[in-house]
Amino acid sequence: MQSKSDKLLFLKKAKKERLFYLRSNAKFKSLRKKLKKTLGMLIPLEHPYSTDYLKELISFLNPSQIITVGDKITFLAIERGIKPDLAIIDNKVEREDFIFEARKYFKKIIETENPPGMITNEAYEKIKIAIKDTGNLIEVKGEEDLLTLLAIKESKINALVIYGVPNLGISVVYCTKYKKDYVDKIFLRGR
Repeated sequence: MQSKSDKLLFLKKAKKERLFYLRSNAKFKSLRKKLKKTLGMLIPLEHPYSTDYLKELISFLNPSQIITVGDKITFLAIERGIKPDLAIIDNKVEREDFIFEARKYFKKIIETENPPGMITNEAYEKIKIAIKDTGNLIEVKGEEDLLTLLAIKESKINALVIYGVPNLGISVVYCTKYKKDYVDKIFLRGR
């Protein structure tokens, strides 16, 4: 468990190095609301039906890359035989510890720091590097939720970015030029 002073140092360092930040003032309430909506198609079925449907979707679309963001979706995908080219996890599910042996499924492990509510330059640089190859796992100290935006922004055209939506299902983003432009506009609002 981190001490309070360690946490404050972590947040101060991250604030200087942030690329994107969700502020809590009125101007950004609409951005927060927008980000709560799914960015892609929602598969609202329960596991294992949702992941079986996801497998069919992957087979049909034949994506250029498969990227999972989140521990539970990465675990469920691997469990059902879906091998992500890149997985981004923080060892938590809904702010509770969630540990599975993710490291054994990937050839390269990359660690980064990324506090809640922001995207750091460090996380951005590491995702840009990791996304160019296959079999990479990014372990985040902090929170990985907003890194979904980076995964969409930096992925290849026709890639699938898959993330879980608590109490709803799985969101599958088919990365087109339109979707990448949409994410770029979100980035401009969060700088």
